[in-house]
Amino acid sequence: MSPTVKLNENYRANFKAGMLKHQNRDRVTVLDYCRWFGLDMFLAFIELAGLSDLLSGDENLTVYAPVNEAFDSHQQILEKKDKVAAQRLVLNHVIGTRYKIKSLHHPFIEERFCSKRNTRITMKPRNDGNTINGAEQLTLKNVAHNGDLYLIDAVIETDLPYLKDPISFQEWS
Repeated sequence: MSPTVKLNENYRANFKAGMLKHQNRDRVTVLDYCRWFGLDMFLAFIELAGLSDLLSGDENLTVYAPVNEAFDSHQQILEKKDKVAAQRLVLNHVIGTRYKIKSLHHPFIEERFCSKRNTRITMKPRNDGNTINGAEQLTLKNVAHNGDLYLIDAVIETDLPYLKDPISFQEWS
């Protein structure tokens, strides 16, 4: 887990400049938002993984994109050009639907989502914002044609499978 980073002025300036250049605003994609925010590291992993089409297509997605500083301990994946590891990393941040968060109505309920990699993503609401698998959510929803993008301060690392109806330990004993 990387140290907490705050959304600095560079991200905001990059976003404004990118948005002003975009011609067709009704076809803004999640991938466009990643470019506009200057998420160069996440974009490098997307490209290595061969997943650009997923984030620029028509499928509705929810994406939790880590800021550049979050990738400090993941450079070796890019250096080795490890496509499988890059796919795992990117897909841990993508939920295959435009998810409506229930906790807006029930502010202290933890929610679980299934990533495109079939791993468990847990959102925990707090008074000062949400955490996604321990990563702090830095922005509110950025609505694109094909989904929603949130910036987070750390890379989501999980191999926990998503279980629709988890069985409690007590049921086994």
